[in-house]
Amino acid sequence: MISSLWCSWIFIVELETAYLFGVSAVWFGVAFGIIAVLGVYKLINPFRKLGFLTNSGLIGEKFGLAARIIAGAVIALTFPVFAMSNVLAAAAFLHVVLGLPLMMTLIGSLLVILAYVILGGIWALAYTQVVNFTLMSIGLVIGVIF
Repeated sequence: MISSLWCSWIFIVELETAYLFGVSAVWFGVAFGIIAVLGVYKLINPFRKLGFLTNSGLIGEKFGLAARIIAGAVIALTFPVFAMSNVLAAAAFLHVVLGLPLMMTLIGSLLVILAYVILGGIWALAYTQVVNFTLMSIGLVIGVIF
């Protein structure tokens, strides 16, 4: 889920960068996507053996309970910032494409994501990020061709 999430927002950021500085910037997004997919492909079997998996759980297994608590606290404090960066990426994309004020697209994106999480839960987010990654990949290919 995280790999597809990162790839989705990296593509959005890279498309904006490509728009501002030239098409060659798009290739970083492609490279990042390929690396993420290869990483998931390579690590999927070891992770499946572990069952339910969290970053803090992995750290705790290796370094003990104190490390697990610290890792959980770091994740709990940084995830909202990470989530808001995704909202900002979506808002920036809508701002560029639709020409609406950035504050309007930011508030709209935030409300849509909040409603989606409340109504659909974390699995809805996981599936959405896979769809985002797929659509952004297709859009990237079309954009590069044109």
